[in-house]
Amino acid sequence: MTKYCRKNGARGYKTNYNASDLDAALQAIKSGKKIYRAHKEFKIPFGTLWRSANGVNSEKKPGGQPVLETIEEQMIVKSLNHLTDWKFPLTAEDVKHLVKNYLDKKKQTTRFANNSGKDWLEGFMKRNNLTKRFADKVKPARVRVNCQAVKEFFGHYKGEVQDIQPQFLFNYDELCVVDSPADKESIVRRGLRRVEAKIDHSKIEVLFQEFKQ
Repeated sequence: MTKYCRKNGARGYKTNYNASDLDAALQAIKSGKKIYRAHKEFKIPFGTLWRSANGVNSEKKPGGQPVLETIEEQMIVKSLNHLTDWKFPLTAEDVKHLVKNYLDKKKQTTRFANNSGKDWLEGFMKRNNLTKRFADKVKPARVRVNCQAVKEFFGHYKGEVQDIQPQFLFNYDELCVVDSPADKESIVRRGLRRVEAKIDHSKIEVLFQEFKQ
């Protein structure tokens, strides 16, 4: 995420006034004191005094505001979680295109030129406790595998290798073997032990080398 530096002399977001100072300033304004005068006397931001004196409450945080409302972000996160549970996790580009299409349908004008940017995505993930993970590819047949199928496999395997000497058995596992080296990370909720993505087929190229003595 891009690190932004404040300019020298920029107004700070934190001030030293408390609730009693604000009450005293508002009482002075009600008594006829100008808001600007109260701002100078009590060292309270002019905008804060103006909103409080005119009954305008602002719950927004300082700085740039999120493009989406909180309820809208929660709906998108809920959809992401459902898709992850269904083994169709979305990548960062998928999420950005999803948000862009949603905003286009709303005809909402935003600061995005063509698509939501990297900074927005990082902020969205931080606000909603999301992270990036590589998904393991699984075929539909593997998705349907249960405990009984695993027990049947090892029962069959034990019968096949019982007459073979151990030195003639070789194990080839999936360590350092990927079915798609160009895969991108998916956006998922934090805490998942495993992220899976269902695919129709898998293509793996493995190079074997023969050693002769």
